[in-house]
Amino acid sequence: MKLTALQVFLWLLLLTVPDVLSAKGRKVQPELSDMYQPLVIVGEGWSQQIIVKNVDREGDALVGTLEFFTANGAPWEIELVGRARASRYFVTLNPGQLAVFETVVRDHGQVLGFARIDVACCAWYGAQTIFRKQTEGRPDLMASVSLDDKAFRVAHIPFDNIDGKYTGLGVLNTRSCLRECTPNDRGAFRYTFRDEAGVPFETRDVAQQNFTLSWVNLGAEFPSTNGRRGSLEISAVNPEDRILLDAAVFSLQFTPNGAFAAIVPIHE
Repeated sequence: MKLTALQVFLWLLLLTVPDVLSAKGRKVQPELSDMYQPLVIVGEGWSQQIIVKNVDREGDALVGTLEFFTANGAPWEIELVGRARASRYFVTLNPGQLAVFETVVRDHGQVLGFARIDVACCAWYGAQTIFRKQTEGRPDLMASVSLDDKAFRVAHIPFDNIDGKYTGLGVLNTRSCLRECTPNDRGAFRYTFRDEAGVPFETRDVAQQNFTLSWVNLGAEFPSTNGRRGSLEISAVNPEDRILLDAAVFSLQFTPNGAFAAIVPIHE
């Protein structure tokens, strides 16, 4: 028997209805991934809060850890307000709850590192950092930025090195060598600098050891950016590779009087 087009449509609809009905009320689990704060600063009056919130509306708890690492990827015991000194802190939050992890202000020289939130189960969550710079006799300076989940192929970072302003650039190679590689392995990123018109004026391939933080003054490391305003593109060395980069990128824009703003990369 030959089926009409209407009969075929109704038959297909009947096949899909049970699946639709069985899906009603069934929660779609979130794709949990690590989040990174590529820059943690201790010393010279700097402090920061890392804020984690469970935004799940279905009643699931968030279970995971907040871990701190030195710039070279070693566990970093850090002092937090109201908590024991440690390199790893457990995070367990019911829906709607948040936790604030605040570093203790110190006056010694700057020590740089990074942080990672490793979530085991099961809720949707969000996290951000609030930077604070305290100098005696001057107003506190503050800026905030969301933590990075590194889901991008290219990071576009605006910079402004005109009139005494300068840009601090942080690139975190997030590939961990615990299971995936040997400690001597290195990742490679392609840095492409463009002026405001989009014209490239410098390209450099930069090798970086896995699970380490690189923090540089952009003008000092790349003198061609001095006196310019434009953007930096960080991508895979092979532009044909359409893969997600093992990187988290962050920058701070400073003015001559010490004020700063957190610059969030544009992800592609």
